[in-house]
Amino acid sequence: CNSERVRQQTLRDERLQPERVVTIPNGVHMPRGPAEPAAAVPWEALGLGSGDEVVLCVANLIHYKGHLDLLEAWERVRRERPTAWLLLAGEGPEREAIEARASRLDGVRLLGARADVAGLLRASTLLVLPSHQEGLPNAVLEAMAAGLPVVATDVGGTSELVVDGETGRLVAPHAPAALAGALLSLLRDNQARQVMGRAAAERARTRFSLEAMVRSYERLYAGLLARAFD
Repeated sequence: CNSERVRQQTLRDERLQPERVVTIPNGVHMPRGPAEPAAAVPWEALGLGSGDEVVLCVANLIHYKGHLDLLEAWERVRRERPTAWLLLAGEGPEREAIEARASRLDGVRLLGARADVAGLLRASTLLVLPSHQEGLPNAVLEAMAAGLPVVATDVGGTSELVVDGETGRLVAPHAPAALAGALLSLLRDNQARQVMGRAAAERARTRFSLEAMVRSYERLYAGLLARAFD
């Protein structure tokens, strides 16, 4: 399983033997130097100003990703932060419903499927993920690796990535008011965002690197082989 919470749910639902179910968290590629990260996407191409606050959500447009909750929260955020923008990167079957709701709000752009997420992250203020269910979301991991604080719902293994108050904020799912409050608390506090962003990058580097994931799989396979030939 890719998170301990998913492991516990699997043991409960599938009634498997605990020693036969292991947790290996997802890993993310970590930049090795200042020249390697992708260039930031120029917001001018999207009609945004260089000083605008940008909240990015990277998620398929499917119902359990919680986009409608996010849009309800965004209505409250935008009233206080009139220069903030919400960018939704992703595609899926809920696009029509999401577009219809977004058309009644200010400061929302649907970007569709993107191949330049790394560049979007580098130009964003923070990442938000309002899901109703998750395993261990790669979108959160990639944002942390890019040094962004994350506002997310406390579902699945997300709390194993985001440390509330240290690398971002966690809120309950299906709670637009709480989501809006968490977003506003970080948009108001540039220093807190910087501190959390650095802590997020360090947590991703030390605990969720691609190399750490590969080593975990190697140890698992080596242990299984040793047992098979014992």
